[in-house]
Amino acid sequence: MSAAGADWPEDFDTIRTGAIARGLGPNPIVYNDAIGGLRAGSPDGTGVSVVCGTGAATGARSRDGRIWHSSFWQVPQGAQQLGHLALQAVIQAELGIAPPTALASALLHHLNAPTIEAALHALTARSLPSRPDVKSLAKLLLDVAATGDSLAVGVVAAHGRALGDVALAAARRVGLVHEPFHLVLIGGVFRHPSPVLREAVVTRVREDAPDVNVIQAALEPAIGAVMLALEHISVAITPEVRANLQATAPPTDVFAT
Repeated sequence: MSAAGADWPEDFDTIRTGAIARGLGPNPIVYNDAIGGLRAGSPDGTGVSVVCGTGAATGARSRDGRIWHSSFWQVPQGAQQLGHLALQAVIQAELGIAPPTALASALLHHLNAPTIEAALHALTARSLPSRPDVKSLAKLLLDVAATGDSLAVGVVAAHGRALGDVALAAARRVGLVHEPFHLVLIGGVFRHPSPVLREAVVTRVREDAPDVNVIQAALEPAIGAVMLALEHISVAITPEVRANLQATAPPTDVFAT
């Protein structure tokens, strides 16, 4: 199992106990979900993963088997945080604190709102029975950054560098930073066509680890868990096995959160 919530030692114990109680085997193997993401993209299961979906996670594994995952050490997050950053940028531009940004018109269109104040009210009013999900603004932010809007580019690039900082910390934790290693970018946010976030992550990592091998994962982290399970029963992850997993994997929208 490659599980979200497998962070502290007692979490692993709880997940194992729960899996056994539900008849999932006498000795379940549990990894943090960032390690599943790493296995999904890395050809040999080693390196560093940056998983960026609704949230974010970073995992690392060395050739000698050392593992580290960011868990609650992870400060830069995924779409939820990027959505908040997009809204913050629009608010600051509207107040004259930051330069004007095309994010403003994109937000108005997205929410069908006449003004920024109306948009902010729609996102925050306590009296509304339901509110738009702020994580949906992450796509707007990446869309606008792709057009070259300076404020949006700055927000996305800064976030990418912060993700890169954690990736480097992960590499240091398992002794990889001074040698070539695989850097796996995985998760729904990295599937956005804009290269701004990906390039910012990679640029930051290459400042300290210039020989890193960047991999844009084609498989979801859940498929990495399948690979870890296969390896546990001595099935090698050959190119043929990987291709079969990719061909038979559920569509990506199954994993949307």
